[in-house]
Amino acid sequence: MRLRNLWILFAFVCAAAAQAQEIDLQAELLAPLGTETSRKGDAVSARITSPGALKGDIARGKITNLKPGNRIRGKSTLSFTFEELEHGAQTIPISSQVTSISNSKGEIDVDEEGHAIQKTNNLGKAAASTGAGAAIGAGAGTQASLVVIEIAAEGPSIRLAPGSKITLFIRSRSGPALASLSADP
Repeated sequence: MRLRNLWILFAFVCAAAAQAQEIDLQAELLAPLGTETSRKGDAVSARITSPGALKGDIARGKITNLKPGNRIRGKSTLSFTFEELEHGAQTIPISSQVTSISNSKGEIDVDEEGHAIQKTNNLGKAAASTGAGAAIGAGAGTQASLVVIEIAAEGPSIRLAPGSKITLFIRSRSGPALASLSADP
C-alpha cells in the first residue's frame, strides 16, 4: 500500500513538472511576414505582450517554407517556427503551437489583405524542414520537439504586418521551467 502511494505521489510531481514547462502567451510580430517579401530561412521574431513575467521578451525563429498562390486562384502557404525565447540574458529553447492569429488591425484569422487564413501545427513538417526526422524516429534530440506553424490562405499571397498578434502555446525544450521565470531576469 505504501509503495502504491509513493507511485501516485511521483506521478503527481511529474505532471506538475511537465505543466511548469508549458505556458500560453501572446506576442506581436516585430517585422513583416509574407509570401511575397519573405524567404525561406528568414528570421521571425515577436515581442511577448503577456503574461506579465515574460512581457518584453522576444520569441525568435525562422521561416521554414513558403509558397505564393496563383494570381487567379490558388492557395498560399507560409510555414515558420519559434525556436527560442530570449528572457533577459537567458536563451531558452522552445517549441510552439499557434492557437490564434490576428492582423495588425486586430481582425482575427485574416491577413492584412483580408484573406481568411487557416493555421495548423505540424510536427511532421518540422522533422522534414529541420532534419530531425531521424531524431523523432529514435525518440531523441532537442530538435524533435519543434513544431512548424503553417498558415494558409486562398489567394495569391499572405501578408502579416508588424504588430500582428499571435497567441502561442509554448513548451521549454530544456532549461528553466517557463512558469518559474520572473519579470526581472
